[in-house]
Amino acid sequence: MKYKFLVGCLLLCGLSPQARAAADFYVNDSVVLCPPQIPPQVDALNFVNNNYFSINFTNFFFTGTQLYQTASTRNFTNNGMMIANSGFRFDTAPPGAGTHTMASTFVNAGTISAGSAANTNTFFSFFLLSPGLPKLQISATNVSLRSSTNIVGVDGLLTITGKKVDLNRAYVALEGFEENPDSLFAFIDTVGMSAAYWGTGTNILNPIGNFESVPPFTPAHLVNFPAGGIGFQQLVLPNASFYVNQYFLGTNLHVEAVFLNNTNASILNNVYFPFGGAGVTVVEWLGRQTNQVSGAITTNHLYLTDTFASFGTNRSVTNFSYYSASGTATPINYTFTRFVPFLGGLGAPFPTTSPAGIFDPFTVTNQFAALGAQFRPTTVSLDSLPIAGRYLTNLPGRIEITADAVLDLTLARITGLNYMGLKATNHVSSTSGAKISVPFSDINLATTNGNLAITNLLYPVVQRFTGEVDLWSGRWTNGIGTRFTVLFVDSKLDATAPSQVQDLTLRTTNLVISDILNVTRNLLLDAERITITTNQQPAATTRGEINLLSSATTWSTSTPRLQHLTNNGAISSLNAVFFGGSRYSPFYSSTFNEPYLSFVNRGMVTTEGSLIWAKYFENTGFWGTGLGFGSLAWDATTAVLTNGIFLAPKGDISISSGSLVISNHVLQAGRAITLSITNQLTDNGGSNANIWISGRGINLLQKPTTGDLLSTTLYSTLAPGIEAVNRWAAEDRGCSTAGFTNDAAMGRLILDGSDDSLFTFTGTGANNAIYIDYLELRNFMTNRDAAGNFIGLQIDPNMKVYFAQAVENGVSIAEKLDGQNGGRLCWVSAYAGMYSGTNVVYPDGTTNFFNAALVGSCNLDSDGDGLVNCSDPTPILRPQDLALAVSLVQTPSLKAQVSWKSGPYAANFVYYKTSSSSTNWLPLTNFISGDSNGRVSILDPVNASNPRYYRVRVDPHQP
Repeated sequence: MKYKFLVGCLLLCGLSPQARAAADFYVNDSVVLCPPQIPPQVDALNFVNNNYFSINFTNFFFTGTQLYQTASTRNFTNNGMMIANSGFRFDTAPPGAGTHTMASTFVNAGTISAGSAANTNTFFSFFLLSPGLPKLQISATNVSLRSSTNIVGVDGLLTITGKKVDLNRAYVALEGFEENPDSLFAFIDTVGMSAAYWGTGTNILNPIGNFESVPPFTPAHLVNFPAGGIGFQQLVLPNASFYVNQYFLGTNLHVEAVFLNNTNASILNNVYFPFGGAGVTVVEWLGRQTNQVSGAITTNHLYLTDTFASFGTNRSVTNFSYYSASGTATPINYTFTRFVPFLGGLGAPFPTTSPAGIFDPFTVTNQFAALGAQFRPTTVSLDSLPIAGRYLTNLPGRIEITADAVLDLTLARITGLNYMGLKATNHVSSTSGAKISVPFSDINLATTNGNLAITNLLYPVVQRFTGEVDLWSGRWTNGIGTRFTVLFVDSKLDATAPSQVQDLTLRTTNLVISDILNVTRNLLLDAERITITTNQQPAATTRGEINLLSSATTWSTSTPRLQHLTNNGAISSLNAVFFGGSRYSPFYSSTFNEPYLSFVNRGMVTTEGSLIWAKYFENTGFWGTGLGFGSLAWDATTAVLTNGIFLAPKGDISISSGSLVISNHVLQAGRAITLSITNQLTDNGGSNANIWISGRGINLLQKPTTGDLLSTTLYSTLAPGIEAVNRWAAEDRGCSTAGFTNDAAMGRLILDGSDDSLFTFTGTGANNAIYIDYLELRNFMTNRDAAGNFIGLQIDPNMKVYFAQAVENGVSIAEKLDGQNGGRLCWVSAYAGMYSGTNVVYPDGTTNFFNAALVGSCNLDSDGDGLVNCSDPTPILRPQDLALAVSLVQTPSLKAQVSWKSGPYAANFVYYKTSSSSTNWLPLTNFISGDSNGRVSILDPVNASNPRYYRVRVDPHQP
């Protein structure tokens, strides 16, 4: 037989729970309002609230446990509103003493509120002093908060434990900052504030010297520190605004002044002197914001009230509040609140003015008070918690959600006060549209379907004032009837604080991260494929990030099964990082390292050094090493680097790969840039210019089979007295244009040396060379000895340096440099590249591309026409100028006479092929022309059955 209990509240009063069996149902369809009624004692298998159920325990009525709970209940349903000042415990409890167990179902489709400042039952409010902080504890096999509201008051505890937990469209909030910030708690203490230092005493100051100087400054003053000990503090405000209020009390003039320095332009300040002349100063901070969970646009307020001008006593009081650090104190004249401090209002804010003429020129003795007020995003200072180990999991103001089987966070809205623990180690069905705002959290999530997306789940910041406000107040009388009070405010506040995850564990096959995850302790991303991606707007953040904020956290051991990594957001670490497969038990049967299958970076990576090992590596983003001495090294089978940046400002950059395509890419190394490429090395030529900067030169440890770097510019700089050894593995093909094709030739090399620095070029083998399109020497590198050799340049015997253009101070020195330093410098004047070539328009209207240093020479006559090149409108022979001709002559046998125009001492090369369709040109002969300008010819026997096609190449004389 079912029993259905309707309200009255006193229906069960006086009946012992052990006197009878539990009822089937307790159903409330009316109003339970306790007090004035006595809280009902419910012993029923099913609890249903359809209306208003308010339990406010008081010291007058209640002496037992602080949480309201029922007995024997297996199924809870709330369709209305349930309120308790101390809280609720929803699980299956025995009628008397005994073990609590998990209920079967808990369904909230209405509102449950525990200890909220917004609770509407105000009857006997004088007695509403429940023992402990508010709690809402839910434990059931199946928990559904679908489309419900669940609120707990300041520093309360909200726990949800179940096998299947459904938070679809649920609103879960703890009050204190975002929710009801002007609660009664704010009158007791300013949550989130602690003292960095404090002090009171006397100073000696010169008012004009201290306060009318630019910048104004306080006298040095003695303060106390939380860890013990004392020291001196002084405030200097370089960009201070000045406010002043002057008034008479009787015949005495009172001057109250404020110097205010604010380092954050996004936070607005106002200064008030309320009540005209009451000796009270108020400073206001305004931070406009959008509540990330509710979406409401609000303004964060913070107020400082200073009564130093009117308060007779000058002393500090010990901070006794639950929220303040133990062993600290605050000068009695300072009060911070987040509500307007006076019910009558503050009046109009005062305008800024100048301090000139306000203060006296003589030295005075003054009383002072000082405070360093630190503001945290939490109600309790983490540095001063009276908790063993100071673990975040012991913080007040906690939300703890645990789902052993399935967790649904679709469109869930969660506002945490200090900490949130979110745990679903089996399966998260959805996080779509969820919004969570909390300063600290632990997150442990997994899926069984192989896909997990952390997308717009955790807000990147909490919108709370954080930082420090340094205060100094001084007061004195000048002896002639004027009383001065000065307040210095040095505000270093931010409007937000980053959300931090203490321990982050995510288990799946394919993991997508779109949120900013700041990990402070432990990280485990147990996935084969990780994608850090961007967000479509509107979103809390434009991209995902993983920021490792502890140097003890290592990326490789935190990603034990990772094979494919794509970063479109950001990765940062305070440690050096090995981006490669670090395999270990229990994920693998043995311990070993292996390359990622792919690593694509289109975002930002910042570490204290990186070693990347991947079969395929691609970078179109930013990669840096911060401010340390870390280096960057890549080892890949195939590497594609385009439109990106590598910065190792104090380290090395090393790239090893089977093939490397690097175009429009910046490399900056404080030390050396080193390449080791086996197959192809190319910058794609043309306008895809690379800019490289090196503090210790460049190395090519092995010659790639094909490719060049003819669109690449290297700025190589040396500090005083430093030697850079440049090792280069390219072939020595002589002073010929052949060295600029498939021989790792470089576009521009700019050598900039300081006093006594030395650039050394050496080969990796017995006979190597480097071919440079444009060589520029700067500063110390332009110094020469008596023989004309450049003293900052050393070229070893196994090495040659070939260049098509050489420049010093903007002027070509190609001719002068040619043959210097033991003949190991050689000008390849026949080559015209992107940086060494220039266009010359001939009288026939054609545009011709030649070596700029050659056509600009006023010493050489390349075409032998009697005009030096710089004065010759046609300085260089062109293919059409050769007038190539073939004729048959009988000498005595039939021969082909091949003739053409050549220059003096030019190198002439004749090639032939036996088919018009063939691409295989064979060398026939080569020779050097005589000293005159004219036609030259060769004879070649004719074979009627074997026709020949000829072509000729003429290289002008190398000066």
